[in-house]
Amino acid sequence: LLKAVEVDNLRELLTVESSGEIKKTAIKASNSEYKIADLNKYIKQEAFTVRDKEQKDNAKKYNFFKKQSDGLKIAESKIKGLALHYYLENIKYNQEKEKDSARKLLKSKYGNLLGPEKISAIIVEGDKFIASHPDLFAEKYQVFNEYLLKEKTDKGEKKYYIDRLLVDQETKLVKIIDYKSGSYRDPAQLQKYQKLLAEDLDSNWKIEAQFLDI
Repeated sequence: LLKAVEVDNLRELLTVESSGEIKKTAIKASNSEYKIADLNKYIKQEAFTVRDKEQKDNAKKYNFFKKQSDGLKIAESKIKGLALHYYLENIKYNQEKEKDSARKLLKSKYGNLLGPEKISAIIVEGDKFIASHPDLFAEKYQVFNEYLLKEKTDKGEKKYYIDRLLVDQETKLVKIIDYKSGSYRDPAQLQKYQKLLAEDLDSNWKIEAQFLDI
């Protein structure tokens, strides 16, 4: 070992080895923790901002689709009401031949909009209405469905349609039937119909009018 390092004795080896001065390098305090703290604060702020924006966007989307859904429900409800009106419009005396024709017309006009299940439900609903109001479909009446009334005004001619007009020639009685599938009722509407009809009839005719839920 001594020969290899070219020294005479171990003491020299130790002296040489120990003669080197060991310098301690002072480690300066780093402010990385402070920077990381600031960065974390920024990241948290960014994350909160993004999350808050996402929540707002999701709320807007929810409200948009809810409005669309509500609108579609209202539209569908209105279409169902119109379809039921249309079915009853094509029936005068509750005869099977009439009902068969009314079913075909209903499917032809509203089948693509509502589908077979809803069309079937409307037919059932219409038949229940007919069964619960047999007098309205009695053969003693002349029946005029969607009867047209005209009114002359300063702005021109206005048109009104009566859902079902029943005329009993023997008793000189006229019945105005207005179908309603919603909650809105305007008595002035029936009064308008009565007034316009009275202008076309003799004074010995009696005119009745009523709303009927369908």
